[in-house]
Amino acid sequence: MYKLLVASIISIMIVGCDVKPENELRVPASSGDFKGENYQEVIDDLQSAGFTNIEMDVLDDLITGWLTKDGEVEQVEIDGDSDFSKSTSYPKNVKIVITYHTFPSTETGEVPETTESSEETETPEAMEASGVSGGRNVSGFDTKTNQTITWCGIDFAFPYYYNVLDEGSTETWITYYPKEEDYYASILFQSQEFSGTEKDFQSQIPSIVDSTLDGDFFVTTEIQKSEEISIAGLPGWTITFSGSDTDGGGVITTGSYSFACNINTGKIVMITCIYDSNDQSQYDYLGDYKKVLETAKLSAEALDLNGVLYNIIQVDGGDLSGERKANVAVDIGFGEREYWAFTNEYGQLVYVTANIIIPQDDGSESVNADGRYYANEAKVPGTEHEDLDEGHVIADSLGGVSNAYNITPQDSTMNRYGDQAYMEKVIRDTGGCTDFEAIITCPDTQTQIPSHYHYTYTLNGNTITEDFDNVNPDTVNQSLAEGQPKPGTSDDDISSIDLNGNGKITIAEAKAAGYSMPIYSDHWLYKYMDDRDGDGMVGE
Repeated sequence: MYKLLVASIISIMIVGCDVKPENELRVPASSGDFKGENYQEVIDDLQSAGFTNIEMDVLDDLITGWLTKDGEVEQVEIDGDSDFSKSTSYPKNVKIVITYHTFPSTETGEVPETTESSEETETPEAMEASGVSGGRNVSGFDTKTNQTITWCGIDFAFPYYYNVLDEGSTETWITYYPKEEDYYASILFQSQEFSGTEKDFQSQIPSIVDSTLDGDFFVTTEIQKSEEISIAGLPGWTITFSGSDTDGGGVITTGSYSFACNINTGKIVMITCIYDSNDQSQYDYLGDYKKVLETAKLSAEALDLNGVLYNIIQVDGGDLSGERKANVAVDIGFGEREYWAFTNEYGQLVYVTANIIIPQDDGSESVNADGRYYANEAKVPGTEHEDLDEGHVIADSLGGVSNAYNITPQDSTMNRYGDQAYMEKVIRDTGGCTDFEAIITCPDTQTQIPSHYHYTYTLNGNTITEDFDNVNPDTVNQSLAEGQPKPGTSDDDISSIDLNGNGKITIAEAKAAGYSMPIYSDHWLYKYMDDRDGDGMVGE
């Protein structure tokens, strides 16, 4: 069975600074400052500060030591806390645990028997620096059989012969290797957090490369290539190498290590291909690896909204489940429409956007007798209340679906006759709109019942803004009417509402004064407004 060639996390550490102790009871540096330093230096700093109870936790997980150096600190934990600030005070004898990386003291992997002599493996032919010498002329990279992985927002395809996923893989590193017993190769995908800009990353590439080449691993290797590359259009670097093991076994290791930064995901992506001279296949591992990099492309499985990536998931438009996933984007447009809804970390619907709103076309689209795409709407928590409707953010009549990512518990009067209904009617009667955005606010992180809606959209070149609370407009109007003169009396005063002084009140003027639509015939403002259809209400 294949024994893993690469079994350690190769991290690019871009942070780290010199720290000096302040006094014996204050931590001389933050947890982030300690990370990446040499453990002995951290011990010295802590002891100089006066701390006395310091323990070591050794991670003997290094194989190459490329960018994670021997003795490099993974974390420092003080009194069980691994996230502390500089100058935080602790008791002098508080327990401090320093976790650091180093090389295994013994070789645990089995080395298979080989009939090759040491003289044969030391020849330039055996070095296989080009990845083709030694008979490596077979490509396993085939679009029909390749495996795929989305890593750090990048889609990679890689050869089928990497058909075993290492059981030790984690969220930050994944290793695949061949199932065949006499194949000694692996491909490794790793990630590292990065909080800077693309310009920041590019400026640090030279120092990253220098520290990599100065590492212990490369002291005994021959660098075949070290050059700038692009992975999925992102700036990066690749290093190709080969070299003998240090224990005198005569095994030649050949490989290539590449990295790039995807600012959209805030990740540095690292890919490594490595194999050794025990491998009995004919595969051109490095040639295939080059194709892995060349065919990589940015993933379409996430949407960027204001610098934050949301995972795209597919939800049926008629799904009645009221549950939502956190931090996702869902297309809520019916048919070919593209309307996007976004949730926050609590699964609350917080944002909906559409470049263009296309009203329902019941002549060409499949709708039921009620003129709807679906017979019912998602049962979002809160809609069980008698006074709350399953309210669409983008109405069914405007091409919106009925799943939980387009439904909020909405006051029934407002949804049917109030501001929400009025906005939908205006957009529908105009034949649609552009640049539609909805910002939905909830009063806390526990409820799915919004407290406020903010809409902006463009009609005939004019930007319209709508703001309203999730309340019964009749109740609001009643409270506003308190203290106002009774309708029909000589004391009626509309001067503060009638902005153009023409003696009439428009819907816009009434709304600007704080009145919610519709205005009914028994309201004192009604006689000053234009009820064009004579149905006893204005602004429906």
